[in-house]
Formats: sequence, structure tokens, C-alpha cells
Amino acid sequence: MKTLFYSLIFGVILGLMLHGCAKQPETIVIEDSPESPQAPPAPDTAVSPIETADFRQLILGEIHPVPTLDPLFADNNSAKRTLQLLYEGLVRYDRDGEIVPAAAKRWSVGGDSLSYVFTLRNDLYYHDSDIFSSGLGRKVVAGDVKFAFERMARNGVPSDAAELFMAIEGFQPYFQEQHNVLNPAYRQISSVSGIQAPNDTTVAFVLDERDPHFLQKMASPYASVYPSEAVAENPLDFTPVGSGPFELSQQVGDSVYIFSEFENYPRPGGDPSSLDRVDVVIEQNESNLLKALAAGDIHAIPELGPQIIRNILTPQGELSPAYSTDYIFSTPGGFTTYSLLHNPASSVSRSGVRSIFSRVDPAPLSQNIPADIVQVETVPDSVSVPSAEQPSTIYSTFWTDPFQRWFLQQLSTQWRGQPKLQIVNIRTPSKHTALYTSSFVPFYPGHSAMINSNMLVKYTVKQATLSINEIEDLRFNRYPWWINVRTVDMPGIDEL
Repeated sequence: MKTLFYSLIFGVILGLMLHGCAKQPETIVIEDSPESPQAPPAPDTAVSPIETADFRQLILGEIHPVPTLDPLFADNNSAKRTLQLLYEGLVRYDRDGEIVPAAAKRWSVGGDSLSYVFTLRNDLYYHDSDIFSSGLGRKVVAGDVKFAFERMARNGVPSDAAELFMAIEGFQPYFQEQHNVLNPAYRQISSVSGIQAPNDTTVAFVLDERDPHFLQKMASPYASVYPSEAVAENPLDFTPVGSGPFELSQQVGDSVYIFSEFENYPRPGGDPSSLDRVDVVIEQNESNLLKALAAGDIHAIPELGPQIIRNILTPQGELSPAYSTDYIFSTPGGFTTYSLLHNPASSVSRSGVRSIFSRVDPAPLSQNIPADIVQVETVPDSVSVPSAEQPSTIYSTFWTDPFQRWFLQQLSTQWRGQPKLQIVNIRTPSKHTALYTSSFVPFYPGHSAMINSNMLVKYTVKQATLSINEIEDLRFNRYPWWINVRTVDMPGIDEL
């Protein structure tokens, strides 16, 4: 089961690579076991896996590209899962979708539910990195949390994270000024008033209005905490340094990320992780990804694409006999919602596009995929408009997600060239692209995609995973971007 890929990987040595007017909290919500302050962690002394007979290495095969490890630029489930190896937020989800402590050991909520006060752990340090003057990871402090949240609102980064936290007092004005007053010299707001760090272990949030899902939003990968030293003047110049259970040891282009165990990560009871290393291998070709699993080059695929699902499942949604002996298939319950929409700014009218989709049959669009995995529905037009002439060619934006590509292919097949569907190699719709796609994943209970007046077809895809039998306790939950490798148990690399 050893291949040239393993030879390459084994040859790599793991390296160093309150607010002032807020009310006092009235209700204690949760507290982790207390801990005592510790000295800064010693330099990493991890050894190469080739020197250790029982070295435990988990290799995950991800289907989406991961071009950066900057939490604010994570635009797909693969990127969000990878971030959870490297970073810690104030809180996180557990396998049951419940909020548990992470960088914060406890928190309290004011009686009016408008103030949240978090107390940080005393024993949480960043990974060693050259971004620190000493080369050693410093302690995580409350100022890092304030910095990370205010960076969400700044110009030059995607707004996905900021949209989750607009309820924080002063967040929206700060966001609006950052995006609309492009000359920094003209800006009047220097920070978000509703985020305060009165000392190194306390960070307080004051809200303009109640947000019943505020803690759940805090558990998203967008709310990861990182040091200000990691961010350069150019938003794209970001050094991935976190305080999570694994640290980045090696990166091979955008296709392989190698993470080694962070030995100074504070674990309950002081128990070390059962994994010495986690590799994330990006392979967007589904056929190659499945072959890599069969060859032992990867051990698990956290999110299956349509081609793999069609190959490994029976029409009843069960793992086919050819795979059932050696692999574990699961559907944890998470889902992604995809949409195909009409671009109102295009040269093709709404009525022209609607007339084409009036004859779309949703059933064949999920051909040979169990109904439990993919559900497709056309969205009726909410506005009655006169019919218009159908165009001979429809242009659509391009996206890397395998389900979006697959859906467009199925749609083109059903149309039988009338009209002709062409995919343009751009991601942002223009006047030349009548169709564009979007995707949505939930971050909290009840979080769902809004029905857009331009939406033509919506299809929901349930997360499906596949892993070798030798892996135990690789955990997922109802959010498709969530993964937990902290509890994984598996044999040494030589025993696989």
C-alpha cells in the first residue's frame, strides 16, 4: 500500500515551521475544568514518522481546493474542515452539535442577553513560528480575539464572517466605513465599540440586539483566533499560525498540507492525542480520489462527490458489496444547499430563462444518486411576466464544486442542446452570463438558505463520508464543515 506519494511524504522532516457601559453578567453558562498557568511551551522536537514504528498518521482526501489557510477566506467545506486542525475559537461544537469550551474556559451571559463575557484559558499558546521575535509561540490573549473579529469587518477580506456578527454594537458602522470610505485618512471609526478586552484573559461582547445564535456563530471556523503578527499589510499575505491541536509543518503547493501534533495543546486530563500527524491531500478528480483511497494513499474522504457516490452506493443508498468489507460509509446529517439562479443583469431576460426552466424535470437531475442523498426541486416564479423568446445559447458561471459541475452537466443533457448550455471560466456573473450558481451551509440550528426571487432550481446534498475500517472515532456532526480528529484511534502507519 506504499506508493511514490508515501515516499515523498515520509521524506519530509516535521519542522518548526467590556464594553464600559455593559451590564455585569448575571447568569453563568458553562465552565471548563480550571487550569494553572504554565511556562511557555518548549520548541517542537517531533521526529520523522519513518523513525517511529507505531507512528499514527491520518490522511484525509478533500475534494475542494484549499488555496489558503486564512480563516476569513475559507469558501468551501474542505477549507473549513482543515482550519479546525490548526485553529481554536473561543468555543466550538462537539459531535452532538452542542457548544463546548475551546480558547475560553468559561463565559457568562447578561440577564438581558445583550452582553457576553468570555474568560480565556491560562495555558493556551500559539504554535512556534518566525512571526514571533523569539520564534516561540506566545500566549493567546484577549486582544487577539478583538483583532480577529475587527479584521472580519475590514475592507479587502470577504464579508461572509462579518455577516454573522452584525448584531455586535458598533460592528455594522465599522464595516460600512471600511467598505465605503476607501481612503483610510477619511475614516472616523477606529474600532468596534462592542468588543472590549479589558485584560489579557477577558473579552466582552455587547450586542445592539439579541441574537439567540450568537454562541453558535462563535463556533464557526470564521471565528478562529490567530495572532495579529500573522497578518501583513496585504490581506493575502497571511501566515497560518493558530493554537489548535495540530500545527502546520509542511505545505506542498495547494495540494498537500502536513500537520503535526501540537504537543503543548491543553487536552482534558492531559491525555495526548492518539494521532502524531494529519495530512490533508487535495484531489478534485473524483476518480483519482477513490483510487487513492483503494491504494492506501489516503484513509478517509470527508465529503463525497456525485461520481464517487454513484460508484459505491446501491440504488437503495447502501454501500455496494465491493466496498462494504473494507470501508465505512456514513451520512452524518450535514447538508449543503446549491442554487441555480438567473442573473438579472444579463442580456437574457427573466422570462426567457423561465420559459426554458418551465420544462425542466427535477427527477432526472439526480439520476443514479439515492434520493436520501440529493433532493432537487424547481422554484416557481413569484412574479408573472410575459413569455419571451428563448435564447439559442445560455452561458453560466463556472465553479469548482463537483456537485455544481455535475448538476450543470445533467441540465445540459436534459435540454439536448436546445438551448445550448456553455460554461464560462469566470465565477462572478456578468451581462454575458444568464445563469450563476451559489452554495449555502448552515452554521447554527434553523439556519437555512433564503429563497431568492432569481432562484430557478434548488438542490440539497447530504454530506456522505467514506473511510477505511481501521479508523475509529473519526467524528462528524450535522454541520458538513465540522470534523473532529481529536478522538481518532487507528493503528500505526506500518500496520495499515
